Amino acid sequence: MRIELDQGNRSVLFAHGAKDREADGMISSHTNAAHTGSEERIDSLLDPAKGVLDGKRIHGKVSEVRDTVLGKGVIHSPHSMTYRADIRRLYVVDGDFKYGAVRIYDTRSYSLLKTIQLPPMSDWSAYDPKTKQLWVSEIGIVQKKSISTVQVIDTTEGKILSDFTVDDNVITDLSIDPTKPVLYTGLRTKNLIAVIDRATHNIISTWPVTGCTGLGHMAEDPDNHLLFDNCRSGQMLVFDTETGKQLATVPINQHSDELQYVRATKRLYIVARGAPKDGTPTIEVIQQIDRERYQSLGQATTSEGTRTGIYVPESKKYYVGAPKTATNGPQILVYGAK
Repeated sequence: MRIELDQGNRSVLFAHGAKDREADGMISSHTNAAHTGSEERIDSLLDPAKGVLDGKRIHGKVSEVRDTVLGKGVIHSPHSMTYRADIRRLYVVDGDFKYGAVRIYDTRSYSLLKTIQLPPMSDWSAYDPKTKQLWVSEIGIVQKKSISTVQVIDTTEGKILSDFTVDDNVITDLSIDPTKPVLYTGLRTKNLIAVIDRATHNIISTWPVTGCTGLGHMAEDPDNHLLFDNCRSGQMLVFDTETGKQLATVPINQHSDELQYVRATKRLYIVARGAPKDGTPTIEVIQQIDRERYQSLGQATTSEGTRTGIYVPESKKYYVGAPKTATNGPQILVYGAK
């Protein structure tokens, strides 16, 4: 997959154009962009405009690294990424059932600088721009453990600073609160939100989750002290980060994955695969009215198995990673936001 940066518009360009897709609500049709990869799923997309956002942003032609290295068999199964624009390095969290690592690349030469070994099925990650630390989670159930681990990595030196355990065998997304020294994660088996002190690594609070199962991606509204978390059962939850109270339960499509909050418009973008047997894959746009009220602005149908995407405010486009299906190769679907 080749992704390039349009320096003038600060937007992502893809090598191959294709027919327009129809869409609904607040997403207008734009283009498909086929790529030559053979991935069964696409786990993260990267926005070129701002270097790092939600641990999954990049610029330039850096994603060429992914194809180059995959061709050499170095990356096993990439899950999440962080780009440091100041030192031009890309950090790829790589994990499968037998292997785990963070790969560090020089984005000028696309060369692999270092591999940091981690537990198998290293998955979610969160980057703290103040400390330059990358927090990476591992899913304990893969190793038949009752706990999971989090590794704290110094991205400047490229080394593990510390690690700690979390008392759940499936922990989900990691989200760093920019207003206080805590980290949020979902305890999927226990159906709780955990608040972790970033200095001591202790869980200082857990918040009960009601009305949903299958915790997943997180996003934050730091201006209003809110944490959003989507659920596979078909809900988006809203929590007050000052009190831990669940303020709202918003119905969305089932098996949702990507969740992004855009502060300028107060909108949330959600990518979902739909119900396992007969569901429809969608992007949905949710408008925040106030801290407790949310309104769906509509959905756009995507492609089978779609689970990730990203909205780029500078170009007003939404990019969706569509995996290989029985009839189509993997694609990037590009939508314009109305």
